[in-house]
Amino acid sequence: MELLKVQDLSIQYMTKEGAFLALDKVSISIQKGCSLGVVGESGCGKTTLGMGIMGLLPENASVCHGEILFEGRDILKFNQKEMRRYRWKDVSMIFQSAMNSLNPVKRVGDQIKEVILAHEPHMSKQELQDRVEALFRLVNLPVERLRDYPHQYSGGMRQRAVIAMALALNPKLVIADEATTALDVIIQDQILKETKILQRDFGLSILFISHDIAVVFDVSDDIAVMYAGQVVEIGRKHQILKNPAHPYTKALLSSYPKLGLEKERLRPIPGDPKKSLVYGNTCRFMDRCPEVDRQCKANPPQWIELEEGHKIFCKGTAHAIANS
Repeated sequence: MELLKVQDLSIQYMTKEGAFLALDKVSISIQKGCSLGVVGESGCGKTTLGMGIMGLLPENASVCHGEILFEGRDILKFNQKEMRRYRWKDVSMIFQSAMNSLNPVKRVGDQIKEVILAHEPHMSKQELQDRVEALFRLVNLPVERLRDYPHQYSGGMRQRAVIAMALALNPKLVIADEATTALDVIIQDQILKETKILQRDFGLSILFISHDIAVVFDVSDDIAVMYAGQVVEIGRKHQILKNPAHPYTKALLSSYPKLGLEKERLRPIPGDPKKSLVYGNTCRFMDRCPEVDRQCKANPPQWIELEEGHKIFCKGTAHAIANS
């Protein structure tokens, strides 16, 4: 059953230079109990998508087109009371940089209690204490560290505390925005394994945002690849891993190291992604694409379905497939 459906979402920021279109008709969906990974370079719009779903866009941002349907209801039409209940109760977020997500002058346990009391103000002190202790045990944090301040935690402990805060009100969807980026690989692996266990045990849906395609493949059922504000390929994890079709997806998969006996030279993606935002209806990856041809320059990209659930947004590849 579909929990979240984002349909043709466009979000722009007003800057000194004028309107900047950060998302351009982005469409994704997440089923109940499933996970979607959103991957792409820094600046491609991943975090804007997450903040839009949370209803936490900054003042200079606005939704100029599309819908965000949660259980069939468009959150863009919510009033203040409905939005307050929706945030954290239905959808919560693990923000980038756990240290910056926690108040440095308040004890970690007290910060989690504040989140709970904001939505359940009539909870008794003992019930509140029991809830926070249960959350700490759930994410493998020692209960005796409840009264510590954020600076007394290691990076991995802070990340676990932020995850506990995100789970405090039993949300249906958790948005994890670069949740493991600042951690070393061992702690990162532990957090990812614990996240998958929590998803399985509680039936959580997860939107996992990352620039690290290896991490996204590890935790997600479905993958959406973003480039310059657009989704360019979407499908099941195994479809994209075994049969990447968009030139940008292929480039991403060729640009990160793989473990194995044979040494393979990494192939970086040439060019600057920011330059791709000035091309209007033409392909935004065109100037960096190794497969560019006359079809790309003459026509805008279009969606083509390669197999059930696996689609790409590309003119040159679509033309090649159609004529193969």
